[in-house]
Amino acid sequence: GVASYHFDPQRPYMDFSEPLQWWRATMAENFPIRVYFEDWDFNPRSRVFTGRIDLTAFPFGNEVLWVFHMVFDATFSSIVGGSVLCFAPDGSIADERRYVPHNERVSDE
Repeated sequence: GVASYHFDPQRPYMDFSEPLQWWRATMAENFPIRVYFEDWDFNPRSRVFTGRIDLTAFPFGNEVLWVFHMVFDATFSSIVGGSVLCFAPDGSIADERRYVPHNERVSDE
């Protein structure tokens, strides 16, 4: 995969120690292996995690901020909904990546 999520109760983070080759080409040269969520929250009742990752110091292509909204299944073992909003330096949305349940495809139609 691209990265792995680690929901440490003190400091959740993403691990990029084994990114796909095309992701590696998009990463800034100083992109860290571990990036930490800021302003994060987890609501176990609704199974929703929200958080931000500031990429200002190590941009990912034209993206300097990722804002996450993840919805977990009832066993908390899979992300079944939500999205990542990716912001450009000027504050505009550069991309939106949606989470979908396994075995479903995202269509651009």
